[in-house]
Amino acid sequence: MPECRGILQKTSENSPIYKYIYEWYSEIINRDSSKKPKGDIPKLQNITTIDIEIKNLKSIKELKKKFRIRLNGELYIIVGNNGLGKSTLLISIGHLTKQIFLQREFKGDSFNSSRIIYTFNNTEKFEWKKFNQKSGARAWTIQDKTASMPRIDGIFESGIVSGARFEHLEFKKDVLEQVDKNKIKGSSKQDKDTIKFIRDNLSYIIDGKRDDNSRYKSLFTDEVYIEKIEKKEIIYFYRDFKGNIISEYSFSTGEYFVLALLKLISGKRNKNKKSLIVIDELDISLHPLAQNRLIESINQFRKEFNITFIVATHSPQIIENSNARNLYLFENKDGYVYISNPVYPAYLTKSIYKHSYYDKVILVEDELAKKFIERFIDDEFNNRFKYRLYYTIVPIGGWQKVFRTFIEKDRHYINADVMAIFDKDVQSYVESYNIKENILFIPVEDNIEKYTVKNLLQNPIFHRHIEAECLEDIYKFDDLDIAEYKNIGSSKDIKNIFYRKNGGKGLINKIEKYSKNRFKGNEHLIEEKIIEFIIDESKDKKEYIEFKKKLKRFFDIK
Repeated sequence: MPECRGILQKTSENSPIYKYIYEWYSEIINRDSSKKPKGDIPKLQNITTIDIEIKNLKSIKELKKKFRIRLNGELYIIVGNNGLGKSTLLISIGHLTKQIFLQREFKGDSFNSSRIIYTFNNTEKFEWKKFNQKSGARAWTIQDKTASMPRIDGIFESGIVSGARFEHLEFKKDVLEQVDKNKIKGSSKQDKDTIKFIRDNLSYIIDGKRDDNSRYKSLFTDEVYIEKIEKKEIIYFYRDFKGNIISEYSFSTGEYFVLALLKLISGKRNKNKKSLIVIDELDISLHPLAQNRLIESINQFRKEFNITFIVATHSPQIIENSNARNLYLFENKDGYVYISNPVYPAYLTKSIYKHSYYDKVILVEDELAKKFIERFIDDEFNNRFKYRLYYTIVPIGGWQKVFRTFIEKDRHYINADVMAIFDKDVQSYVESYNIKENILFIPVEDNIEKYTVKNLLQNPIFHRHIEAECLEDIYKFDDLDIAEYKNIGSSKDIKNIFYRKNGGKGLINKIEKYSKNRFKGNEHLIEEKIIEFIIDESKDKKEYIEFKKKLKRFFDIK
């Protein structure tokens, strides 16, 4: 051990040999540490959460809130501008899978004051610093621990500059020479299930096809001797429509990335074993439609194989096709990093690309408000502007975020007129800012959710509407069992239980349970019927008429 430390201390960190000596040294440290008593360190399968704290590391002075990872097949999509510290966080997470990444990515004396703390299951902490003061080793090591930190089964793929996804391209010459010499015979013993998994998913992500019309239908593998490393590697090939053999090294950048990713995932398909895959720059060189299919496939893989994915992206396509609960907004304010979650896709994409191609933009709080405005426009304006202007309704999430986006509209929506429409329960807060132009409030008491609950309990006309439109003939309104909502008072509480109540079934779910066939599994249709009733009941009210007048003026309708 002293000899290892001595070699490290005398070797330049920029030297090619340093990496290999450090890996050797790390293996010795981990091997020796594993022999020491481990106390109450959780076993890998018992690890459910990992919290990460970062201080004084590159552009991160401090991560203001611990970043929590749940190892239960979750998807974390990290979004933010360049240079804020996203890659620093991903490297720190990647270190959980192979404990050499801190040393490989963060070299030099500038990291002497840096530290990263990992906490497993809220109890066991491991603090990593650049120098271990007791040993004097020039390496990232755990401070004051007699046991090694658990290693999570997984893979870390950093950005294109230092990542491994393209490192095997150095073998391209050897492979192409053997293709030219007709030495590729498809003799690899790669199991058929793995080849099928990669072929089917490569076909779908790149081409959108899952049938025999895909260009990859003939995908096969062969073992090719690579002179540079003096061993055989399994390489993927397919035959084009002329029968020519195409190797993976002749793939486009996007094709090769997806193939490399599928290779990584194919080795993590044991659902009984928790896995972690961390990827920076997920969307590299992929067509927008392929990006959509990639994130769709990742969502499928994480559920099917119990793989937790943590990825970073700038792709509007990936963001717009993701759920708000999976999106994490990364913001750096003078070195202090704030990570927000959940975040609506539109709130994120506004800072990535401009909606300058819209004539009119309406900002709302959530999807239900969006559906209300869409139905209102269809009913009241009868598409009177459909062919002379282009508009969009954007759910942002939370009235504060809507308001912030509205006051920054000139940055985000350069050529568009922008209006913000809020729920009535926040009217006093919004009006306190004394901004009156292009601000409206949905003409429904408090919010749509509270109106619905109140009327379901008190309004027999609403009862009959739900029975007639949504429920099977054998059921009546009383079968819904909604008495529990009588004592729910605040708008916030009602919004929380409108769909789900404490993780159980919420109001919409209860209606769906007794609904007609066309409503089964389609909560959106139930929402539409609720909105239809609200609009029909409100048309003659003063607030509704005033709302219509102002919206008509916004759309320049004569």
